[in-house]
Order: sequence, then structure tokens, then C-alpha cells
Amino acid sequence: MAKLSGIHHPLLVLPREAGRAAELLHVPASEGIALMAQSWSYSSAKAKRELGYRARSLDRTLRDTIDWYRDLIDAGTLGAGAPSAFSLTAAVVQLAGRVGLLGGVEVAERYLGRTLVVRP
Repeated sequence: MAKLSGIHHPLLVLPREAGRAAELLHVPASEGIALMAQSWSYSSAKAKRELGYRARSLDRTLRDTIDWYRDLIDAGTLGAGAPSAFSLTAAVVQLAGRVGLLGGVEVAERYLGRTLVVRP
């Protein structure tokens, strides 16, 4: 997405357990965190077989999605009102990256053996 959109920000990667912990702690947007932690994979075999469905390229789909969001932003439909919990979290991660506060995360990543922040 960053390559196609030209927008590069650090991305916080939460372990699956974070979804359940967020729900228990009543964190804003905990439902979204829990949903993103699930494995969402489906087969299009039935749609192909019965409806003649043909998937288009991921690159084209992502470009069209980016363009759609940009149109919504330009029209003032998206981005108006108070920022979401996800937007605020993204801003905090971006700021932490700019001021060098993600260094400790690298130590935690090596210890855990998993990525916690994807850097641009």
C-alpha cells in the first residue's frame, strides 16, 4: 500500500493476543483489533465454478481502492470529524518513529522473534 500510495508510515503489528487483551481492558476500537487478529481466508472456487468469477490483480484492486479513498478525502466525506482510535494510534507510532522512540521495540522484536513495527 505504501509503495502504491506514496505514503510511508511505520505500521504497528499487534500479536493475536492483543485483540483479546484489548477487549478485556475495554480499549477503544477493541472490536476492530480482535477482528484484524483473526485469520480471514476464503476460497473463490465456488464463485469461479458456478458464476464464472475471475479475480483481477491485487495491484489493480489496491490502486482502485487508494483512488476511491482519495476521492472521498477530496470530497470531504472522509477525514471530517474527530479522529478514530486507529488514526490516533497511527499518529503516535509515526511520531515515535520520527523522534527515535522505536529503538526499544527492535530489542523486543529480537527477543520475541516477531515483527512489532513495520518501518517504511
